[in-house]
Formats: sequence, structure tokens, C-alpha cells
Amino acid sequence: MLGDKITTLFVRALKTGKMPRKWKVAKIGPLRKPKRKDYTVANNYRPILLVLKLGKALELVVAERIAYLVEKYNLLPKTYFRARKQRSTTHALSFLCENVFKA
Repeated sequence: MLGDKITTLFVRALKTGKMPRKWKVAKIGPLRKPKRKDYTVANNYRPILLVLKLGKALELVVAERIAYLVEKYNLLPKTYFRARKQRSTTHALSFLCENVFKA
């Protein structure tokens, strides 16, 4: 089954610390900026990076593992709210109100 083969590739990549070279290759393509009149001008485009789905999926697996371990072993201070699950701007504001703006 295809899912089993992909899992085997991911496990091998994680064990060896190496990703297949083809998974790292990306193509850059132009994306039109909205509401521009003249698309013959290069500044009316922005570059977009297109990567292979398998490489992107493996990156997401690794990112999830790192995030899990960071939370499990408390590797970040409790006052760090950026890009963490179950943390938001509201939590940061609550912390400020409770700890910084005490009367």
C-alpha cells in the first residue's frame, strides 16, 4: 500500500537524518499581486516557492515532534506565547495584566 511505503520513507529519513534530494528541490514561480493594472511589469508579481508534497509533509511531521517535545519538557518559558498550541494573544494580555500592570 502507498501509505506504508511513504511511512517507511519517513521513518528512514528520520532515523538517518537525511531527506531524499528530490524532496528538497523547489521551483519558484510567479504569483500575480492583486489589483495591478499592468502585468508586464515584474514588480506586479511575487515569487512563490513550490516544494514537493512529500518533503513538506516530512517537515510538518518533524515540526510537530519538536513542538511536542518542547511542551513536554518545558523548554520554553511560560511567558513565550508565539506559535504555541493552546497559547494566544489573549493569554499574553492576561499574563501582562496579572503580572506587569498590578496596582
